[in-house]
Amino acid sequence: MVDFFGNGLCIHCHLAKNELRDLAGFNQLSEASWKEKDDSLQEELSELLKKYPEKNHEDIVDSYSWDLHLNQYKYPSLHRESLVITVFNFLEHQLNSLCHIFYESIDSDIKLKDIHGQGVERALLFLKKSGEC
Repeated sequence: MVDFFGNGLCIHCHLAKNELRDLAGFNQLSEASWKEKDDSLQEELSELLKKYPEKNHEDIVDSYSWDLHLNQYKYPSLHRESLVITVFNFLEHQLNSLCHIFYESIDSDIKLKDIHGQGVERALLFLKKSGEC
């Protein structure tokens, strides 16, 4: 029988939940920062367009286009892709740790490294086989 409190599983789950909450908070702060920067750039651009004649508008907009592109598309995309990779890596690590806790708790004959495969797939297979014992 798995002792939720005696084997570290409780603290493992608690820490994992907190880490995911921190990652979500980081994401929200990053998204808010880009929104704020975009609002600032748009306001700055609007003010310049009001000041100068229409014949200069295309040049003014062109001068802001790269900054707007970086802020609206490139940086958020890089961040989101990185976050997906980070969360997946975190999930894999947590599943491997969970497998180790279960291995010790149920006195299993099977170790995680005995399972063919790698990553999340291997950890889930270990947990499935451990549950069948």
